[in-house]
Amino acid sequence: MTPATVLFPWFPSPSMVMRVWATKQLYNVIASAMKVRKQSGIPRNDALQMLLDSGDEHYTIVGVSILLSKLPRDSL
Repeated sequence: MTPATVLFPWFPSPSMVMRVWATKQLYNVIASAMKVRKQSGIPRNDALQMLLDSGDEHYTIVGVSILLSKLPRDSL
């Protein structure tokens, strides 16, 4: 923690901006995959298909996908 983050926690630091930008890019990749999957109509046997078939909301599916991408590989 730096003095600037203590005094101005709301101020967007360069690292915060880069993190938000990276999250947005990851969101775009997952949303695009969901769109292609829905349009193709070809069912697959994977986690994304299960979430799509269960009728979960768009943001829920993206959130779960981002969460799973952050888990260590040996915990899956």
